[in-house]
Amino acid sequence: MEAGMPPLPPMPEELRVASGGDPRAKLVHCLGVLAERWDDEQAGAVLAAVLGGSRHDEGMRRLRDSLLNQIADALRPAVKTCE
Repeated sequence: MEAGMPPLPPMPEELRVASGGDPRAKLVHCLGVLAERWDDEQAGAVLAAVLGGSRHDEGMRRLRDSLLNQIADALRPAVKTCE
């Protein structure tokens, strides 16, 4: 997990065209990709362990912060287009 989260894929061209370039559609796409990545039993268990462990363990807290920063960095371009 410390190795990092792979970058989010760009919005598929046909979806971008169909949405008319709507920034909200890009954000929804990015959030959907993130949800898919965490929507399996193992990933959910790991995330729960990291979030729970971060309350009591400095290493887990750093890992949690790293994951949250990666998620924020991945979403930042989509959010900026909504401004």
